[in-house]
Amino acid sequence: MLLVLAVALLVVAAAVVVLFAMLGELASRVPDPATNRPTPIAEPYPDIELGRVAGDWPEGLPAASSCVLLVFSTMCNSCADVADQVAAHRAERAWPELGVVVTTGGRYRAADFIAEHGLSEVPHYVDDGGEWVSAEFGVRHSPLALVVRERRLVAAYGLNSVAALRRRIERDEPAEVAG
Repeated sequence: MLLVLAVALLVVAAAVVVLFAMLGELASRVPDPATNRPTPIAEPYPDIELGRVAGDWPEGLPAASSCVLLVFSTMCNSCADVADQVAAHRAERAWPELGVVVTTGGRYRAADFIAEHGLSEVPHYVDDGGEWVSAEFGVRHSPLALVVRERRLVAAYGLNSVAALRRRIERDEPAEVAG
């Protein structure tokens, strides 16, 4: 009887060792979420006409002659990812005049988006249906960063990273927009 119990205990111990080895192997195959992020980009956006001048400038956006407008949509997951980075990045480093244009199909969605992503302290404008940003700058895509000087569109970038955008602007527009 004692021999049977000893063999059973040995089998259970071996099974536990095998189980932990299998769990370790499985864990090594699951990617780490921190390393599974896309490569940070802020690349010139080609499908836009640079040089357009905004005739109408909504209240709520920066009044400065040079600014960066981030265009987000309430229906866009990548916009939400970038919007989450904005408040953190502003707290880390001084940011030049920055404004956010939130395109939406309903004002309540925009208010929720602004609150959820901590954008209430950033000058912003809610653009119903994207009408203003489309009419003034020809924008029909998001997330986008628009570099504006004297209400003239001088650069546009598709992005997934605020830090990459900041580096790109500092490289492309060192004295005038990058602050």
